[in-house]
Amino acid sequence: MQREKRPAGRQTLARLVPLFGVALLALTSVACNPPNAERPQTKKFVPRAEVQTREHVQGANSGLSPLGLEPESRCENIERPNPERWSKEVDHYLEEDEKQFPEPGRVVFVGSSSIRLWKTLETDMAPVPTLRRGLGGAIIRDAIYYADTLIAPYEPGAVVLYAGDNDIAAGIPPACVVSDVKRFVQRVRELGMAGPIYYVGIKPSPSREALWPKMQEANEAIRKFMSEDDSLHFVDISQSMRLENGTLNPVFFQSDRLHMTEEGYRAWTDRLKPVLLGRS
Repeated sequence: MQREKRPAGRQTLARLVPLFGVALLALTSVACNPPNAERPQTKKFVPRAEVQTREHVQGANSGLSPLGLEPESRCENIERPNPERWSKEVDHYLEEDEKQFPEPGRVVFVGSSSIRLWKTLETDMAPVPTLRRGLGGAIIRDAIYYADTLIAPYEPGAVVLYAGDNDIAAGIPPACVVSDVKRFVQRVRELGMAGPIYYVGIKPSPSREALWPKMQEANEAIRKFMSEDDSLHFVDISQSMRLENGTLNPVFFQSDRLHMTEEGYRAWTDRLKPVLLGRS
């Protein structure tokens, strides 16, 4: 039996229908997903501790770009260690407070191991009342993170910060060190402390002599920033740590060629104590 032949027009139409459907699907895809359409960004995971740190400095971005030297976004994207690594040291300070809480009005010293290891601070600075709250190898962001724990509760008459040494050693650019100092000032002010803030300039040390140019760059920019506000003070201790020929005085440093000896702290005392006695 022979099949009935379809008219030619119907055969052509049968072939075109599937092709038309494919073309329609392609046009729909292009319309919904144009070539230059912006794809949704995958949200970056941020650890809780880092979120807390950013909350502490929220609002500090406005007007606090690091003197035009480094884009703020680049400073934010630099990986920094979790400040919670100092939680045991902070707990130790809080235990001391439970035994006898310091009277208000002291000069609170915060920052890195140069503060933590200054065991003679109270006697060295007398009659200036002081409180030592340093944290091991802290960076400036650590001082910001713990400002509401290690500064604000003591109702200080003034605050002294030494940090930045470890920041530079960790590869944080000088401009970002400056930015973080500004953030520290912002945080202290947010917590209601209107008294003077002193920044002890980054010290030179034999083990980090190669980093001294970057440290100097940060110091000079911080000095400039603080000179614009009468309540902020930059204390340069670098020259007091050098001999007349410009080399570092070896008696000021321990065997690790980084941390200071009692002689080194005496040099700091001679430079810093008169400034605190005349504080305004």
